[in-house]
Amino acid sequence: MVLRVEQIGVNNLTFAKTAQGDQTTTETLAFNTRARSEDIKASEKITESYRQYDDIVRLVVNYSPNTKQIVDNQAAFSITYRAKSWRIVDVFEHLDRQFVTLTCFRNEPATAV
Repeated sequence: MVLRVEQIGVNNLTFAKTAQGDQTTTETLAFNTRARSEDIKASEKITESYRQYDDIVRLVVNYSPNTKQIVDNQAAFSITYRAKSWRIVDVFEHLDRQFVTLTCFRNEPATAV
């Protein structure tokens, strides 16, 4: 088994609405850390006229007060991994509180077929 440890950025998310009522999301770097990356998976979904690409990755980080905040409120954070923004779908806090596993996804915009 190959151990892949990579640099990631953990971002705070701020949600707002424009004057026209459009939803905006702002990412602000909270801290940088290192994570073990596992199970990178890409999928493709084709509907009648659109193609959508989804990527899923699991990142394992050491348990710390910073990662405890992610465990408690995952919707308020995103991950910068491989220079792209990833949203956190699921958080698994290991029983021994040594590690936290973050399951993240990156959804590419729909592209016409």
